[in-house]
Amino acid sequence: MTSTGKGALKQSRSQSACSFCGLDGAHAGRIIAGPGTFICDRCVELSAAVLSDGERRSTACTSLVCVARADGKARCGFCGRRRAQADAMVEAPTRPQAGKLRGRRPGVRICAACVELCQEIVTEERAEL
Repeated sequence: MTSTGKGALKQSRSQSACSFCGLDGAHAGRIIAGPGTFICDRCVELSAAVLSDGERRSTACTSLVCVARADGKARCGFCGRRRAQADAMVEAPTRPQAGKLRGRRPGVRICAACVELCQEIVTEERAEL
């Protein structure tokens, strides 16, 4: 996962769309870039909520669910961990895969460790404003 400060996030904002909800940077707010996968601050918070209670969360743009531990083919779009290697994982099942995982099964995923890291980045960015 990459984030090199406020400048990188601003650049991502104008060039990328959130892989989880599809909103472009102009409408999504902050976007955190991974290796070909992007997540906006709204989807970070939505992912954290799904991880906290295991319940599906939906917005007008997306729906996020927990990935079952038995789903051995699921991989985090940010760090590449398989589901069995992660404490938990969230998926936007109707979104197309992004980055190096493109062309495999549908759905874009993020593991709990990457959600936590993204939350730290969002918090740091908000403190700088």
